[in-house]
Amino acid sequence: VRRKRHLKPKSRTNQIVSAHANLFNQCADNTVMNPLAHVAVNRAILEEYGIVGDQNLVLTGGILPDLAILQLIPWKSAHEDSLGFIAYLAEKDPEFLPFGFGWMLHGEAPNGLDSYTHGKGNFIDRHEMPVFNIVRKYKPRLYGEKLGLFIHSLIEYSCDTMVDKDNAVTLNKAFESLDTQRAAFHISNYFKGDGKKIHRILKFFQGFDFERLTEPKDVAKVWRSIEMYQSLGTGSLFQKYLKLTRSLTLIKTRPMTRMIVETRDLIRQPFIEHMRSSKEAISVSMVKPFPNPMHAKQLGL
Repeated sequence: VRRKRHLKPKSRTNQIVSAHANLFNQCADNTVMNPLAHVAVNRAILEEYGIVGDQNLVLTGGILPDLAILQLIPWKSAHEDSLGFIAYLAEKDPEFLPFGFGWMLHGEAPNGLDSYTHGKGNFIDRHEMPVFNIVRKYKPRLYGEKLGLFIHSLIEYSCDTMVDKDNAVTLNKAFESLDTQRAAFHISNYFKGDGKKIHRILKFFQGFDFERLTEPKDVAKVWRSIEMYQSLGTGSLFQKYLKLTRSLTLIKTRPMTRMIVETRDLIRQPFIEHMRSSKEAISVSMVKPFPNPMHAKQLGL
């Protein structure tokens, strides 16, 4: 009697690797940073200076330094080397120069919105303890640096839920017009990131509805995907598994939504003042850092 041939089942390791790859891709396709406060401030600055023609490049460039959150480019250079990126674009692709200007409006050096939002004594630092009191009610077993980063992100995502939806609509249109291959090439070439992964994220942004980031429940889902994406992005397979299970079991969508709503209500008035004062400060200082006056002139400043 001829025996039936049985296919050897996949090893447990191969099954885990396959599941990890599928989940990583799924997370990557639902992962967005918190961009809308940047869009609101940048639009106000563009209006003040009468810059109309290249707004879409400025607005898309104005949120993309946070690709560093997804570990696609280095944090420090993405947030502190916008002037170098501007000089690079001026030489390699002058038509794309407004894209670099958006990076400058975002970052920490020279003074973009993040320089007034992050750091000791600035907006997030001033509200960390009141928000900590909200977070601890939900007992999300997070400690030390992980807890600090969670509170930081909670404040930023809560801010985006207060921004006028028109900013989200404008950002949707800006990404629809973006040449994603060209943008990914310049980002990866200058900041030394993985061009294929960057391009994939930019293509996802083109189809993402940024209005979702104005609704706390949707924000919680997006934020949870980022936690998963970051967990899957670094370390050995076992370390990734541990990080992933912790992020899934300790930070659930419903309590995250409640925390976002409570934080939003707490910081609403200080946030309005922060946006006003930051916009004024950036408007005054943003022309000074340009090493080449011609770069500012090309932007219409």
